[in-house]
Amino acid sequence: MTPQGGGTFRAEIVAVKTREEREQIRNENHQAIQERAESHSLTLPDQFPAGKREMGQRGGNEQGW
Repeated sequence: MTPQGGGTFRAEIVAVKTREEREQIRNENHQAIQERAESHSLTLPDQFPAGKREMGQRGGNEQGW
């Protein structure tokens, strides 16, 4: 992902209100990344890794951010 694409992705994730909306944006972004990878003969996993902490369990404000 380019720095510009990452910034756009972060802005979209922060702007939504629900976990379901964040998950939808995350899945759509992963699908776009998979398509780009395939065009370069690369394969990515079907599920985007959540990392060490699941989304929504980070503390912070009431949205979990």
